[in-house]
Amino acid sequence: MRIPNLAPVRIFLYVVLFAFSAVLLGLSAARIKYTLNLHGGDVLTLPGIGPYYEPILAEAIATTGATILWCIFTLFGSATKPLVRLLRTELFVLLVLWLLWIAGAAVISAIYLPIGWCQEFEECRLIAALIGFAWMGWLTISGLVIIVFAMCYVNGGVGLARQTVPGSDWEGRSRLPEMRAARNE
Repeated sequence: MRIPNLAPVRIFLYVVLFAFSAVLLGLSAARIKYTLNLHGGDVLTLPGIGPYYEPILAEAIATTGATILWCIFTLFGSATKPLVRLLRTELFVLLVLWLLWIAGAAVISAIYLPIGWCQEFEECRLIAALIGFAWMGWLTISGLVIIVFAMCYVNGGVGLARQTVPGSDWEGRSRLPEMRAARNE
């Protein structure tokens, strides 16, 4: 059975992840700006509440910033020579980002849901967009983890074999046959 080329899907998912991260970064910054300039409360808080700070939004900004940098780093490597040569390194970074995204999306959802009752207010629509883009980003990273893991598996596994990023100097090479030959001698 021939395995399809997953590299174009990987690039597409990185572009989508970059877009979702940029939108979530902007939404998080807008929410922080709103809460820090709040005077007299809003729809979601008690009357008289002054400016306040939501720590989960700082996590969202840090996570999306790291994701944007990683997407740029990876997409630049796809357009030129890859800067990350091993897929297992890429997989490790994606798993760290996956954990950060799921933690952020879960906490944002736990804090703000349910907000369906206040959709006529701009603040609630902003929060609904925050929740939606947090989960869409996590789903995109999940897809990337699956694609990169499949690429590692096709190239000989996630262990000691050399799984290379498409377009690198090592593309198509694997240390797996060398290791098997050395073990059998």
